[in-house]
Amino acid sequence: MDDEQFLRVFLAGWPNDEPFHHHDHLRIAWLVIERHGPELAAEIIGPRLKAMAVARGVAPLYNETMTRFWIRLIAHVREATGASKVAEAIEQVPMLSDKNLAQRHWSRTLMFGPEARVAWVEPDLSPIPF
Repeated sequence: MDDEQFLRVFLAGWPNDEPFHHHDHLRIAWLVIERHGPELAAEIIGPRLKAMAVARGVAPLYNETMTRFWIRLIAHVREATGASKVAEAIEQVPMLSDKNLAQRHWSRTLMFGPEARVAWVEPDLSPIPF
């Protein structure tokens, strides 16, 4: 699926029977940031991911802090690398493929606690350097 189609399907409501993997999260963050900037990206992506979690019966798994962390990181990588596509960014910054990257900055207790699931919570292990 090309980027435009991927974005349209995501915004319309990702099909429940289709997986949505870590790379898909990175790709959607990239595309929404590209079109709307990092500030609006969280306001666009967050509600769609929440709706996806609800539709799949896993609403408690949505995490606002995690969503905003990845959006901030993708925005930073876009600016720092000048990459034009998410695949190019991943080539240049392979750690983007590590879906557990946030645990370098947040303890599991804080990241997966109730506060981080509903609002941005500052890291408790290590500050984010960007």
